[in-house]
Amino acid sequence: MEVKQFLNAIGVEPTKELLNNPKIKQLVEFIAANRYDTLYSEGEISPIAFEYLVNNSNSLENVSCILCDPVLSFILSSEYEELVKFYNTYDYKKTNWFGHKTMILVDDEYLAYATKEWTQDVLFKSNKIIKLRKDRVVFENNPYEKDDYNYIDPIEINLITLLKAKQEGRLKEVITKATKSM
Repeated sequence: MEVKQFLNAIGVEPTKELLNNPKIKQLVEFIAANRYDTLYSEGEISPIAFEYLVNNSNSLENVSCILCDPVLSFILSSEYEELVKFYNTYDYKKTNWFGHKTMILVDDEYLAYATKEWTQDVLFKSNKIIKLRKDRVVFENNPYEKDDYNYIDPIEINLITLLKAKQEGRLKEVITKATKSM
């Protein structure tokens, strides 16, 4: 596949800069060699966002995974800097993007207390919900199963709790207790 054909297929205007960018040619070759058949285009992807994604991502696999995900490709034009920062830190296969609240996981203070491995392998997989009380941190099992109507993935609730803990200056306390209790 040619670069211009590829850009048209994913909804990116083939600007001169993009057509001449060697990393985009590498991306097209990588996608062809690794059989990424399902590239999504839910409308137009900004050439600026796409070029930022290609030039600043740690790997062509990250770029390919983002382009293969219908939600991520849809929001790429508006949240490209955040997506690149998040997926340069965490493995696409072990984590999910939950909007701007996910950025707490790449916050410098958060990363000072929690490892990447713990975040991916424990926090994202845990069924425990972190609750921040005035005088303590509590961990409760999610009362709902995945197929229940009221189910919310615990990571979504825990991201909000982590944001609140940061605002209250209690992030270290929450992470320290979570790494021992989850």
